[in-house]
Amino acid sequence: MNPDYLKRAQAGIYSASSLKELPEALRKLYFRPTQKQHAYRINEPLKKGVIWRVHNLLSDPPDSPFHLIFLRNSLLTYYREDLKLPALEKVVDSLAQRGFLIIGAHEEISPGMNELVPFGGFTYIFQKKG
Repeated sequence: MNPDYLKRAQAGIYSASSLKELPEALRKLYFRPTQKQHAYRINEPLKKGVIWRVHNLLSDPPDSPFHLIFLRNSLLTYYREDLKLPALEKVVDSLAQRGFLIIGAHEEISPGMNELVPFGGFTYIFQKKG
């Protein structure tokens, strides 16, 4: 909920170290070097259609059915234990049927989230049942 983080995300500028696991062919296809050394900017056409909003997941969850939600290093990492499940339920409610939820590689979904199934053998990619 830090506005500076949202501005950084909207700018679409990433350090070379942030892209180190991205294959070079994809980096060349989707990113351009910036004037700042060791930094890359995502190509503008990829940013079209991306909706940037700040939401309190407990009191102001997104209302649209999203086909893809990235929930990395946020709710599952920083919310208090007693708030994680209620907030996650609201996120899943905002996810379209057969939509995807991506969490951090070291995060876990609560066992009670029966609407989500692991996808493609990955422990951090889930698809909503449809």
